[in-house]
Amino acid sequence: MKKWFRVIIMLVLTMSANAQTHVTKFMGIPVDGTKENMIIKLKGKGFTQPFPVELPYMLEGEFNGLKVEVFLIDNKGKMWRVVVLNKCTGENIARDTYNRLLTQFKNHKNYTQIDEADIIPETDNLITELYKNHKKYRSAFYQSVDIEKYIKEYPEFDKLPEEERGNILSSLFKEAANIDYIPKRFVWLSLDKNDSDRVFNVYIFYENKFNEPNGEDL
Repeated sequence: MKKWFRVIIMLVLTMSANAQTHVTKFMGIPVDGTKENMIIKLKGKGFTQPFPVELPYMLEGEFNGLKVEVFLIDNKGKMWRVVVLNKCTGENIARDTYNRLLTQFKNHKNYTQIDEADIIPETDNLITELYKNHKKYRSAFYQSVDIEKYIKEYPEFDKLPEEERGNILSSLFKEAANIDYIPKRFVWLSLDKNDSDRVFNVYIFYENKFNEPNGEDL
């Protein structure tokens, strides 16, 4: 195990050295580079531009089994946010959509929840809570590092006993979580009111905080 402790340290140092390459991804596409380049890659996944002149950076397509709208936002020519919009007609559909997404994020190995948000209970009246009480339905996650990509550099790892492999991976994930760039891979979920009657917006925000505005223009 002492040997693997040294390997763990080496892997963490390697990940730290390559921090800028570990940006947030949307559908496997890095949230980085220009909006034009992101459009090309999204079109390769079947997305289209319904209004290429009026709204050139809004696309439509299928995501996670649903038809969605995707908005691209940059800062000084570099992508920093992808916004996924699900328009939901009716409280039940909006609640179910939000709860399903939240549960999927919670259970996904590539995400770590950083708040204590939970599913919306059936007892919550969304119209009352959002319009009158101004309640916020939010949940936030860090997109995890692909630890397995690094561990593959050591083929002897697969020959170790299962328990020892588990301990090593657990240690590696724990160390990786302390690396500065992890919070830069930020993803959050939101349910908000819509100006249209009985329509609600469920958003997912994929943010590359390396590129976000930090008040430099103030």
